[in-house]
Amino acid sequence: MSQLTRIARTLVVDLPPDLTDQEGQTLIADVSRALAEGDAERLLLDARGLLSADSFLAQTLRELGLLGELLGAEPVLVGLPAGAALVLSVLDVDLSHLKSARSMDEAMRG
Repeated sequence: MSQLTRIARTLVVDLPPDLTDQEGQTLIADVSRALAEGDAERLLLDARGLLSADSFLAQTLRELGLLGELLGAEPVLVGLPAGAALVLSVLDVDLSHLKSARSMDEAMRG
């Protein structure tokens, strides 16, 4: 299961290696609640541990990014593995609302 961590005014979401449909829906609800109840200015989606990507992951990333924007937290996709990036590009997924960073250090610097 994913884990949410607050670091100053940043909410970090540790995405699980194999996100199931149920985990994705729970994650979206948890992130929504955390953003609505807090003062996060950034939403970091830590994808470094992902093993693969599919259309459901793409939809989950899209929803999390839009949710962050709507609730005032800049969404950043961090450390997306090359294989997952390739699958998302082949699926022609629009994640243009997400910034990207290669590492957590880069993402935290902004």
